[in-house]
Amino acid sequence: MASSPAALQVSRRGVAPSPALLRWLVPFGWILAGLLAFGVFVALIGRNPIEVYATILDGGFASSFAWNNTLLRAAPLILTGLAVAIPAQATRKGMAGRGCSPVIRMQVLKSQNNGKYHPRSGLPHSANWPRPFCC
Repeated sequence: MASSPAALQVSRRGVAPSPALLRWLVPFGWILAGLLAFGVFVALIGRNPIEVYATILDGGFASSFAWNNTLLRAAPLILTGLAVAIPAQATRKGMAGRGCSPVIRMQVLKSQNNGKYHPRSGLPHSANWPRPFCC
């Protein structure tokens, strides 16, 4: 049973991690790299990085007031991210509207049937408002 040189090279390399595993490991690796880089800068100014991280966690999550304040300040950032990410995903998947914006498609639909019944579904126009975003 003779093995080809190519088969021997593949077996020497080992098993590559699956793409699903990499989808989880790569972001955590970058988060860890960011924490280490921040720790280096904190150490350069003469502070203990572990104490700084503990203070950050304590200030953000130690009490109900801290949780409330954290969520209150994070909500606009999260909603802004969603406001950018959802249309970007829709555009990427081809659901954005055949060359025009969803707002324009909504106005066209409203002007075509003047708030009556939608021609394709037969439902009142108010029940069809998501249609321009996904068709």
